[in-house]
Amino acid sequence: MTQTIYRPTYRPEIDGLRAIAVLSVVIYHADFNFNGETLLSGGYLGVDIFFVISGYLITKIIHREITENNFSIYRFYNRRARRIIPALLFMILITLPASWIYLLPDDYKDYFESIISSIFFSSNILFWIESGYFDSPTEFKPLIHTWSLAVEEQFYLFFPLLLLLISKKANQQLFNILLIGLLASLLCAQLFGKSYPNANFFLLHSRCWELFAGSLLAIREQKRPGAIHLSPFISIIGLVMVLIPMALFTEQTHHPSLLTIIPVLGTCLIILNRKTKDPICRFLSSKPMVGIGLISYSLYLWHQPVLTFARLHTGTTLNLTEKLTVVSVCLVTSYFSWKFIEQPFRSKKRIANKPFIYIFSSITLFSLIFASAGIIKSGFPGRFPQDKYMGLVKSTQKVKESRKLHQNGKKCFGRMPDSACTFGSPDATHKIILVGDSHGGTLAPSLQKKAYQEGWYLATNNN
Repeated sequence: MTQTIYRPTYRPEIDGLRAIAVLSVVIYHADFNFNGETLLSGGYLGVDIFFVISGYLITKIIHREITENNFSIYRFYNRRARRIIPALLFMILITLPASWIYLLPDDYKDYFESIISSIFFSSNILFWIESGYFDSPTEFKPLIHTWSLAVEEQFYLFFPLLLLLISKKANQQLFNILLIGLLASLLCAQLFGKSYPNANFFLLHSRCWELFAGSLLAIREQKRPGAIHLSPFISIIGLVMVLIPMALFTEQTHHPSLLTIIPVLGTCLIILNRKTKDPICRFLSSKPMVGIGLISYSLYLWHQPVLTFARLHTGTTLNLTEKLTVVSVCLVTSYFSWKFIEQPFRSKKRIANKPFIYIFSSITLFSLIFASAGIIKSGFPGRFPQDKYMGLVKSTQKVKESRKLHQNGKKCFGRMPDSACTFGSPDATHKIILVGDSHGGTLAPSLQKKAYQEGWYLATNNN
């Protein structure tokens, strides 16, 4: 008997939400700033939007198939594999040559470790152990962003089985049980976030409540399929709740926490209010927003490695023109990744299971062998002649050092002269004014330390 695969009704505004999510992350990671302040200092919240959307869409499919006695664990994981793995492995494969050219041995060894952890969807654990998400060196980790894929896939290891079990044993209590799971996870995020901020950011226990939020929307929708008649202002309020935190949250904001309820609830309100004539719905359903939403997964995959290698190639912090150029390259690359990698491999009609398994088993095996060899060989230090090696060391250090100096939670890099960072007393006998680009910025951290030691006065904007 042929099984019918449930496909939820397409909602273009959700692709528009994806566009907002991915663009906020790209803008944040590209570090677009004015006067030393990041334009979207909370742009990392785009990942939280993705989690809510994912929980909603996946639960909608699983729950409907379970209700119709048509759910298959094999088919579910086959769909997930086709959705996630091709573009991920393709990105890893393409970044290997660039990593060979630009990454120093220690960084290259770290990169190989992140390849292995990404393939096994455990990179969130690796990056939790290594450092925090907001630490400066993460800007030079090409695969730091794969932590969110790991969180999602870890969630989907147990969630379908949990949903299947509850639906058969206590279907009437499904909504309440998932709500309890949401509250327990949120409580973990709030209670342990300040004591264990890295674990709180990266690990599933503090993140799954955002996926549960989307799941609860899907369960409610399928139990009461009629549209909810809400005011058009609900979607406007929802979008404001998403965008304001993106502008106001910073690296110092306790996240995820109770504060994260604001953008998560905003996302839920937009999904909940399915009125196609609402102004927000029309905006999110517009062709540009839907277009970016369609390529959002590939854009999310590609933006971090492209930004990393662009910074290492220039040997300096990217200026505005270079950032816009890099983002444009990411958009073009993402379109081709979506068109020629994502789309073909998601369709069994175009690529059957056997060739799919053969192709990506081969790429996975090659990546694991090469990465393991790179770890054993300590990042292949013999790649560089001595003079080139020293040049790369200086270039990398220059970019890293120029971005270290902060004052009052704002980067000193890129500030306007009338709001430059100042350290020490203006009445000091020795005064130093440091002006210039990132070349001068490499001196700033050392001069700041010296200024405090010697009682000097230092002013710098090193832009």
